[in-house]
Amino acid sequence: MIRYPISLTDLKTRISTLKPTWFTRAKAVVDGLPVRPKSSDFDGLWSEIKDLYIELLHSKCVFCEQQLEGRITQDVEHFRPKAAVQHWEPPPDLVAAGLVVAQPADGKAEPGYRYLAYHPLNYATACKNCNSVFKGNLFPVAKPRKTEAKKPPGRTTELPYLIYPIGDDGDDPETLITFVGCVPQPAKPSGHDRLRAQATISIFKLDDSVERGIFYEGRARAISALFLNLNAIDNRTDPVIVNAAKKNVQSMLRDSAPFANCLRCFHRLYQSTPAQARQIFVDISTYLDTVSP
Repeated sequence: MIRYPISLTDLKTRISTLKPTWFTRAKAVVDGLPVRPKSSDFDGLWSEIKDLYIELLHSKCVFCEQQLEGRITQDVEHFRPKAAVQHWEPPPDLVAAGLVVAQPADGKAEPGYRYLAYHPLNYATACKNCNSVFKGNLFPVAKPRKTEAKKPPGRTTELPYLIYPIGDDGDDPETLITFVGCVPQPAKPSGHDRLRAQATISIFKLDDSVERGIFYEGRARAISALFLNLNAIDNRTDPVIVNAAKKNVQSMLRDSAPFANCLRCFHRLYQSTPAQARQIFVDISTYLDTVSP
């Protein structure tokens, strides 16, 4: 994950420019909702502004940073679920690390955030796996849930475990999740920020090379390509190749590039500890040999 900085004012302006009556129609839907709405009670107005979020996120999944092609491959994700919040059973290792979820002990779903169904900072675009298969209606918090909130609660209000990377407020995901090769890890040594990283990695299975095999392989191939370009720059054998490699590296580290956080971490490692970066490249090459047809 990386941050996508934009102010709420700017985001609202873009939406109003694209769809001048959008906020008026959204308010009418919210005003007419029952106290415990079902998903079918919401008008899918978010589909009208989907392209705006696709552009803002460089046509990448907000959670796993895979490059996505076209509208059909991307879902509009409600960060805080609109109709109901699903019970989450955290894995034993997170419980052992101190993660506690504020949710009913009986395992029943909780009311969703109906007033945030059309809030611009409750949206993102995500791949279908991250949105539908892994996250669904999950939104674990450490403090009591503020389902009646009319704007996204502050980070310390609910203490959410998932990381939302859009906006000009909040933490930069790159300060919370780092990578050692293909493997994401918490960047913080302790505290709630460490648990946030662990929960985000766990829910989206960002470190699972089996269940998310194609995605994991894509990250590995990107690191391999980055290493080869960095190595070409260092060897300086051919000015034409060096110049092309420099351009490739610059492109691979941009916000718009797939797996930008992962590649930036590897780039920093290559600069600081080249021997370790080389060993990761060797290990990745061995891994890719095993998954190649």
